[in-house]
Amino acid sequence: GKLDVRLKFAFTISDSDGNGYIDKKELKNMFNLLFTMLNVNKKDERYNVDHRVDEVMKKFDVSGDKKLSREEFVQGVKSDEPLRRLLIDHQLE
Repeated sequence: GKLDVRLKFAFTISDSDGNGYIDKKELKNMFNLLFTMLNVNKKDERYNVDHRVDEVMKKFDVSGDKKLSREEFVQGVKSDEPLRRLLIDHQLE
């Protein structure tokens, strides 16, 4: 559906080297961009980029290869309500 299309688009933008995977560095860039765009207080522990990156990698990287395939990213975000709202609706809470 529409959500899949939007998540695949978000994946493509985040996959800056175009290799079909999002690695830790690309994920970090994605969170930095979102948090900057939403003007969050980066001192707030909830918006600690490194912490969020580690958390997402641990939860979404089903294959354990330390990078996210498009499928892992799409399925992961779908199962993570706060991240989905952040990514798609640009809502923090």
